[in-house]
Amino acid sequence: MRKEKFSKLLKRQEELEREILLAFLELSAKYVTENYVQGQHVTDYVVENHDLQYHVITENLMKDHSKG
Repeated sequence: MRKEKFSKLLKRQEELEREILLAFLELSAKYVTENYVQGQHVTDYVVENHDLQYHVITENLMKDHSKG
């Protein structure tokens, strides 16, 4: 009887460990995804800002060049 009880407890412990691991993996995946999305927004902003600056500089150079 003791062996059966021990076996059941061991199996339950393994199930709990598996549930904890799955919960941790889900949280980790969510964290990584959120950080990726946030990083992508920052990258998009930098690219858009760079494009805008390039456009303004180009226009200014064209104006200066056409005057001279």
